[in-house]
Amino acid sequence: MNVNSKQIIFTALADETRRTVIELLTEQGEKTATQLAEMFPISRQAIMKHLNVLTEAGLVTVHQRGRDKF
Repeated sequence: MNVNSKQIIFTALADETRRTVIELLTEQGEKTATQLAEMFPISRQAIMKHLNVLTEAGLVTVHQRGRDKF
């Protein structure tokens, strides 16, 4: 893992909402962005932005089941 990869990971983990998302997914299993948004006082679009950062850092993965992405 190079320095840039570590920086991306630490930047992703610097945000409290993203850390909470990781905790929820670890404890409760896969969720859609809509399901996650229901657990936070922010919009689904904001959750999607957080998930994109976590995905780019390699901390979460996304897979599709039917029309839903988990």
